[in-house]
Amino acid sequence: MGPMKQLFILIALLCCATDVLAQQQPVPIRTERIPIFNGDTLMRHHFPAFESLPARWVDVWLPKNAMASGPMALLLAQDGQNIFDPSTAYGGQSWELHVAVRRLLYSQQIKPCVVVGIWNTPNRFNEYLPSPAIVGLDTAAFAILKAERTAAPQSDAYAAWIDQVLMPFLTANYPISQAAEDRFLIGASMGGLISSYLLAKLPTQFGGAMCLSTHWPLSLKRNELAFSAPYRSWLLKQMPVLQHKRLYMDHGDLTLDSFYAIHQQAFDAAWNSKTAFPANYRSLSFEQAAHNEVSWRERLHLPLLFMLGQ
Repeated sequence: MGPMKQLFILIALLCCATDVLAQQQPVPIRTERIPIFNGDTLMRHHFPAFESLPARWVDVWLPKNAMASGPMALLLAQDGQNIFDPSTAYGGQSWELHVAVRRLLYSQQIKPCVVVGIWNTPNRFNEYLPSPAIVGLDTAAFAILKAERTAAPQSDAYAAWIDQVLMPFLTANYPISQAAEDRFLIGASMGGLISSYLLAKLPTQFGGAMCLSTHWPLSLKRNELAFSAPYRSWLLKQMPVLQHKRLYMDHGDLTLDSFYAIHQQAFDAAWNSKTAFPANYRSLSFEQAAHNEVSWRERLHLPLLFMLGQ
């Protein structure tokens, strides 16, 4: 069966799934095929609102001939409009995540994977804000953050949507492994923060998280170690589960990334002093690296090799 026929069958199956399940659970209300080069496939699904969360797009990239292969690993990315297409990306610069994956895949450095990009929404900060990061803040710190940003976490609703809606849809319609150890999260800035939270919240769904330029301080204006203390503490308490997963974190030293070293160093010291599985954790810093898609694109191969290397 040729690749084009496989693709037509995929689209037909997606349409049938939408008809059959429409009365049972939220499923995409629209599916589009986005043109892409090199024989790869990029599908775009529009999911309806869920609980307090608005509707959103989800992109699914598959390498050439993926539908003819067996179950593959999953790479679930935050800020999905920024990872494939410059025309939808912030500032016109995308991560080109599929390019990095394709290069490593075809050189046989990583195992085959499906890449899924969850688009953010106008509620991005609150959806990506782990609730434990707010709960433990003192009154003064909370007031400072709330004056700058709304600080009303929707992370648990976001986790529930991924667990109850997105993952069942993906595993039913795409060649994705059912094993948690083959499923990974990736995000940058607040997307890195929520990726670490999702790994802890959904351990039966995911086996690792790649957190680039993790936005520990929450604020864009104030950089105080106390702002990250509640979430660092909470994440460390999840170590009995997380140390059996893979966790990658990094940061640069320019622009907003210049905030992160003190927070990351504090977390690294605490984590490394307690974990029984140090090989499962990696923390890197990069000189002359800024807080933007270009810098993340330049080092994407490192977390990909750490998680998916073979």
